[in-house]
Amino acid sequence: MTRNMKTIFSLFVVFGAVLSGVSEAEITGHTLLDDVVYFADSDADNPFILRYDAANEVSLSSLSLDTPATAIASDSSGVYVALAGSLSRLVFSGDVATGTLLHHFSADVLQI
Repeated sequence: MTRNMKTIFSLFVVFGAVLSGVSEAEITGHTLLDDVVYFADSDADNPFILRYDAANEVSLSSLSLDTPATAIASDSSGVYVALAGSLSRLVFSGDVATGTLLHHFSADVLQI
């Protein structure tokens, strides 16, 4: 199976696994960085980012958020998360995430 096909297949498997463990999932979006899939769950009572290692097919620790995410994306510099009108970059090192506020907008960020 090609790498792209494996990644797409893994996303479907991961998405199913994520939803099976979350009773009322409100997935805002997902992104893939270095074989790790990041899902933004925007449950108003308990917003968080779920992480899944697609290469090794294992769940990683999740990251709790103060505010529900409105968008998520990634590039080689990290994972970008919009929390209403704030855009932040998250860099993960193992189970530790370092967040940097990049910009605050006057309106909610709905797409990155």
